Amino acid sequence: MLQSAQDDSLLTYTFDTLSRSANRQLSGQRAGMFLLGLDGLEAESLLDLAQQDGAGDQPPTALRVRVSEFLASHGRDHVIGVGFISKGGLRPAAGGVTDSGGSAYVFPKRESPMWHDDFSGLFAERA
Repeated sequence: MLQSAQDDSLLTYTFDTLSRSANRQLSGQRAGMFLLGLDGLEAESLLDLAQQDGAGDQPPTALRVRVSEFLASHGRDHVIGVGFISKGGLRPAAGGVTDSGGSAYVFPKRESPMWHDDFSGLFAERA
């Protein structure tokens, strides 16, 4: 489990930046989603966070709490989700494609009036 032994200044900085971006970069007239790369976070650590949040017997992670607060903030109906992607290592895959090997943890906001079912599965798990 990934936890900060000190203050959560990285989370504070991240969500301050997201808040400014939601106001400046998105018009509010169309749906928008934020995707953040966390270079210092390995794929396994991000998966651990998602698993902790998915287990009903564990308290929510600080990341989940901050995302929930961000998405519930006034004037954020146009933000249909926030996603985090981990650092990955590039490796060749079939057909000349390069796989980054990272993971994604996505927080959709399906209750947004701008949500559309086509947004579901943007980051579906690969078989």
